[in-house]
Order: sequence, then structure tokens, then C-alpha cells
Amino acid sequence: MRKRGFKVELYIAGAKLMELPDFVHLVSYPWPKFVNDVLASADVCVIPYPPDSFTFRYASLAKLSDYMATGKPVVSTNLFYTAKIIKKYNCGFVAKNWDEFEFYIEKLYNDRELAKKLGENGLRASGEFNYVLLAEKLFDNLLEMFRGAKL
Repeated sequence: MRKRGFKVELYIAGAKLMELPDFVHLVSYPWPKFVNDVLASADVCVIPYPPDSFTFRYASLAKLSDYMATGKPVVSTNLFYTAKIIKKYNCGFVAKNWDEFEFYIEKLYNDRELAKKLGENGLRASGEFNYVLLAEKLFDNLLEMFRGAKL
């Protein structure tokens, strides 16, 4: 997108695992400060996790609730529960592949009214999510998986 003239800055919360281009900023803030400062100034929030990873499939729900609570539109890979929530509340887009992921980011970049509407939808719906509820759902899913597993 930057090659086509888009002024994209990317902020990642976490550890540096590889060399990063100059427009990618690795940040390490206490979580409330990250949510209040970095996410509040974002235009779009992304969840680019591989959909076939067990860890990311479930961990992304906490990230999604933070994004929704800041009133930002979300672009995600096709993570099962994340996709269900995004579609149910019409608060962003779920990409089937990386080309579609880029397409949705560009769409929100070009259509600020749509971005605002999707973010507002997420903000309204975010009251239904909290970490206790998410933890309970994750625990229930894990229990169900272990009950069905052959040991």
C-alpha cells in the first residue's frame, strides 16, 4: 500500500521477532495506556493472525473487544469467533486471504464514513464483551475439547 502512495504507519504491541521497516513501530506500553493512547489515535485496527493457529484463534477475542471499545473498524483474518463477532455486529471486515486483507484496509482508508460507521457499530456492541465473559467462553471451549479428546 505504501508503494501506491498510502501513508500507512503500523504500530505493533509485542516483541521484536524480525527486522521491521521504518513505518512499523514496535511499542511497549502498559495495556491501559496502549488502549487509551495508541488505539485511540488509530484509523483501523487489524488482527492478522493465521486462522489455523489454535492460540491465535482464541486469543484474538480480547484484542477484538479492545478494538471495538475504542470505536475503531476492525480488519481480521478468518478467525472463527472473531469473524462471527465482526459479522454479527457489522464492525469491520473478515478477509479470506492477504489480498482481501489489503483491499479492506484500503477500502476503509478511502471511505472514512464507512470506517466511522463500522467503528460506531463496534463501540455500541462492545458493552456486551468483557474479559470475564471471554475467559468463561474460552474455558468452556477448552473443557469441551478435552472431554472429546482421546487420551
